[in-house]
Amino acid sequence: MAGAESRSDRWRLLLSTASHMRPEQLLGITERKLRHAVIPSLPVDFDGRYERRIPSDLSIDAGPLRANTAKLRASLTEVERARCREGAELALDGTLRFLNRSIRFQDPADIDWDHDALAEYPRLWRIKLHGFVPLSWAVLGYDDPGSEPDDPVPETDHPTRELDDLFRSWIRDWTATHPLGSEGYLRRAWTPFAVSLRLQHWARYLAWRSTRDDNSDGPSAPNFPELRRAIYKNAIFLRNNLETDVGGNHLAENGAALVVAGSLFPDHGGSWLDAGVEVLREVAETQLLADGGHFERSSMYHLLVLEDFLTAVDVLDAVGYPVPTVVRRTAADAVRFVRELCSPDGELPLLNDSVFGEALSTQAVLAYADALGVAPSPEHPTGERTSLPDSGYYWLGFGPDRLLVDGGPPGPPHLPGHAHNDHLQVLLWLDGRRLVTDTGVFHYAPDAYRTDARSVRSHNTVQVGDAEPIEIGDRYLMGRRIRPTATYRASGDGAAFSGRYETRSGVRREYAHRRKVYHRPSWWLVWDEVEGADSRTAHSRLHLAPGATVERETEDRFALSLDDATCWLYALDADEVALGESNYYPEFGLEERRPMLDLRARGGTDTEFGFLLSTTRRETVAVERDGRNFDGRTPVGLRLDGEYERFPEVRRADE
Repeated sequence: MAGAESRSDRWRLLLSTASHMRPEQLLGITERKLRHAVIPSLPVDFDGRYERRIPSDLSIDAGPLRANTAKLRASLTEVERARCREGAELALDGTLRFLNRSIRFQDPADIDWDHDALAEYPRLWRIKLHGFVPLSWAVLGYDDPGSEPDDPVPETDHPTRELDDLFRSWIRDWTATHPLGSEGYLRRAWTPFAVSLRLQHWARYLAWRSTRDDNSDGPSAPNFPELRRAIYKNAIFLRNNLETDVGGNHLAENGAALVVAGSLFPDHGGSWLDAGVEVLREVAETQLLADGGHFERSSMYHLLVLEDFLTAVDVLDAVGYPVPTVVRRTAADAVRFVRELCSPDGELPLLNDSVFGEALSTQAVLAYADALGVAPSPEHPTGERTSLPDSGYYWLGFGPDRLLVDGGPPGPPHLPGHAHNDHLQVLLWLDGRRLVTDTGVFHYAPDAYRTDARSVRSHNTVQVGDAEPIEIGDRYLMGRRIRPTATYRASGDGAAFSGRYETRSGVRREYAHRRKVYHRPSWWLVWDEVEGADSRTAHSRLHLAPGATVERETEDRFALSLDDATCWLYALDADEVALGESNYYPEFGLEERRPMLDLRARGGTDTEFGFLLSTTRRETVAVERDGRNFDGRTPVGLRLDGEYERFPEVRRADE
């Protein structure tokens, strides 16, 4: 029976997800499934058809991409470059490591691309393998083989010759064993996303190794025609197989890959430049919000999309291709968004499906933008923007002590795959350190890890009973959406936020959650009101960073410490505060444990409770209400050790 219910739930979520999708997505999915099922059985040599379209004379100009790669390499932090070199050296030993999972091949030059063990690895792991990600470790970890090194690694320690020989053998083997049209090709080596990664990594590698050819110290370029032909063939395929079915960040990857590939072939790549620019134009016009944020509202994917735009703008400028104004402006706006969402520790918060180490660091992306001259001046005199309302992010506080509220929707209705149940959650940095943290993501497989990472219980917000505000399932499915509303006010000495959403079952409202957050120097008050909780317990959870400690000083006062930074939490009108632990996934494949506080309010139709976070230890904390204000329940002020602070009104005009 449980299995039947599970299948029933999955079909219901599948229909709900499909009902929000756009026609081009549904058509793209249908077309790809048909090609996947039909093409391998046809008596047609599709690989030969593509091979015949490759010109016999494939002269290249690697200069623009080589110059761009040098700028990208110089923008990386030393930690990132060292990590690239470490990965490259492991590859020389036959070990490949993605997503914190490794596999070792006995002969580094003889990779089994479809090894039986890979069936147990995440799909993204195999995409990275077929996307030739290890080439980027050499390209970004070491200087061009024919140039003088400008990093701290001695020239004699640069294994560029060995890496070049190894990668040449990989490319020859892969191109010989992975023809187009073979069984399963669209779900394995020839998924358009893998092709996009492969094109960018192959093209950068070709530009990187071209300095060795230029110096005539090794195999000359004419002796390695396979790579040029392979890039050309993959570009033809990608041009015909854009990911309109997936959409989102995948399209940005498709567009950048076509621009990069087109830049290599001055005599033949013009159509790919045209196609890539049109894709990026569409992404700019439909996926980037007015505040510069990417509409999937994942900080990690925002960085990846921004890197694609920066690369495309620079390469297009270098080859003399006119960059559309909307594409250039989008890159600048996305840079500004990163600056304004950047947290006190220098990185972005792990919002929705986000981890560290998958995209370049915030520092590297901003340095890359500066190197390319895409460095917009701040819109605000202080250089710090307190709200990004289109994305739904609101800062309360400046400097090293700062709280972020997520008051926006989970993502675009037609593309919910990377969204979490994190509505109205709060994140806190204390003395520049992450203290109250988001969760990250372990992987995208449809299992307990995936469910846990996306669940409301893994975020710093309210859960009513065991209900999920939005039902989630499988890897990317999502049920009926909610539409949060938010109001925000900021002044020189504080800020106030109010957000609200309703959950529904059919036409009936199940419950409504309103969260108000008030800030003054040294404290933040978070106040929650739940309408329609009935007899269910409302939980307000706070997930702390690994290594943080919680000390219970009184029934309602807790000291939260991380290293030498401490703040105090005061539970207000909660019936119980339970201490426990929860999972934290800061990188793909990495699981850590962290402290968690669960404030619980039992009770009736309407429930209200909250907590104060204060950087100063208080003896008495009390919320004061005024029956004349709003509905008579909302707090209008706070009394701290006898001093009274009245709150500003942050109610929406239409409420």
